[in-house]
Amino acid sequence: MGVIKSIQKNIQEKKYGPECMLLLDEMSLKKALGYDPKLKNYIGVCTITDPEEQEEILATQLLVFMLVSLDGLWRQPLGYWFTHHENASNLSNLVDEGLRLTHENDIEIAGIVFDGAATNIAMSNKMGANLCIQNMKNWFHHPVTHAKVYIFPDACHMLKLVRNLLGEKEELFLDGFEHPVKMVHFKALVEHQEETGFRSGNRLTWEHVNYQNHIMKVLYATQLLSGSSASSLEDAKIDGFDPRLDDCETTVYFCRMIDKLFDFCNSRSPKATGQRAALTPENYDRKKEEMLGIISVLEKIRVKEQQVDKKTKTTKTVESAVAIGNKKTCILGFKTTVNSIFDLARQLFDRKDNPTTKFYTYLVQQDYLEPFFSLIRHHDGWKDNPTPLQIKYIMRKLIVIKCGGLSTSLHMNCSTVHIDMEIEISEDLPDNMEVIVELAEQLSGEQTSQVVVLDKFKRRVLCHIGGYVANKLAPQVGCHVCKAALFNSEGDKLDPADERLIKIKDKGGKLKSPSNSTFNVILKAEEVFQTEIIGKKRSPVIEKVNDYLTLKVIRLLDTSKLFPTLDSHALQQNPALEDVHSVVLI
Repeated sequence: MGVIKSIQKNIQEKKYGPECMLLLDEMSLKKALGYDPKLKNYIGVCTITDPEEQEEILATQLLVFMLVSLDGLWRQPLGYWFTHHENASNLSNLVDEGLRLTHENDIEIAGIVFDGAATNIAMSNKMGANLCIQNMKNWFHHPVTHAKVYIFPDACHMLKLVRNLLGEKEELFLDGFEHPVKMVHFKALVEHQEETGFRSGNRLTWEHVNYQNHIMKVLYATQLLSGSSASSLEDAKIDGFDPRLDDCETTVYFCRMIDKLFDFCNSRSPKATGQRAALTPENYDRKKEEMLGIISVLEKIRVKEQQVDKKTKTTKTVESAVAIGNKKTCILGFKTTVNSIFDLARQLFDRKDNPTTKFYTYLVQQDYLEPFFSLIRHHDGWKDNPTPLQIKYIMRKLIVIKCGGLSTSLHMNCSTVHIDMEIEISEDLPDNMEVIVELAEQLSGEQTSQVVVLDKFKRRVLCHIGGYVANKLAPQVGCHVCKAALFNSEGDKLDPADERLIKIKDKGGKLKSPSNSTFNVILKAEEVFQTEIIGKKRSPVIEKVNDYLTLKVIRLLDTSKLFPTLDSHALQQNPALEDVHSVVLI
């Protein structure tokens, strides 16, 4: 209660906003009974009991309630209980108690966030909501203030359920499309990428399509049903290297639609643009129209199912709507969350006192609980399923003592850490002439690297990588003329066939294509890498490997034909005082 009182004080002093979300989720426990010498009692049985139950049941789940402020300034666990698959009645009583307790401390709960478990949906309906596809009521009244408390099924869990639906049914049918969404399209793309050793601007691996062993990882679901996957499928369809991809246009549309929906539910940065931009009064109507349009498409998804005729005892295949079947949770969850986001945002935008100007939808997700569970498992060594006695002392440290120095696991279900890959590129040529001479002598006795054939698919992938390299290199180049030479221009024009993947992926006009010279350097670098590293299946046994490979690349290049836009620029330089800029770029 001390922490809650501290939050109340900051709210009264206007340091925090009063609105927050109530997050609830369960974590698996090891079923065990442990003796607590301080309480002189055993810990391990359920702390929430049903009056009809006569026997004590050992707990298998840890139920945690957490508060997350809508201004993003604080988050705090509210309470925890040892349970065994809690029912809707007990869960609704706990939520009711939490709403009353927070109200007494000037904290206003604007909504509750949970996953798609049937118990959670039943709990919401028991409290006054009506979570169904038709005539939906996505809120219930606060027990004290009678204000609306909105319901937010977690978008990450809903996305996993959409992926699971596609994986289980193999085909999803959309209105207005001749061909269905097929899981085999992703398998064909992964097969081709594994054969060539190149990925066309996506993260897909066999673990994404054979996800059963990683069914809880949100990352695999987001990367499968992403805009990058859609662009790769579209590019592969044009190539025609696999007949299974000839009818993938519906899958491309579906991936982009789900990608837009998830990005909307995941806005968190004030600098973000497009679908990841925060919801504001200015973009409210446009985003609402677009998102509700996506929800209407999801509501009409159909699947093929086997139906047995009771009279003839024969089996026939029929199409049925997912929204009215037993797999409707993903559609119901997304529809509830989207409606609740727009309803709550409008309420915050229109209030008279301190109206909100930006609403970040990431704050109505369950992600804050996943790192918290990861911290629990991390404490005193990794424990996938800690015992209730261990939980008691871990929670005491995390909530009361607030110990620091713990980091969350990179393998948790929801990762909040974004790892940016940095490329270090030096502007200066190697200044150790002894090393250069030594390497040059070693190279002089070798034969020129064998010719590596790079097909059209590999060239497009390398061109996409070339644009990334040019963007990373540009800030390190001081000369504005040389910086411009890195990118595609009329004087150093790239082949449109090589540029196709970039054009397909560039929906917002932000991707840049490398110049033809930059692309040729990338191609030669790949050839050397294939012959010296991949072909020999080992790194060269030599010091200064990077310099060795660099010189191999330079030997294959006709430097006189590279960066023609710098020919006149070279005449303005003094070779005695500075390095030739085109050489530095190479």
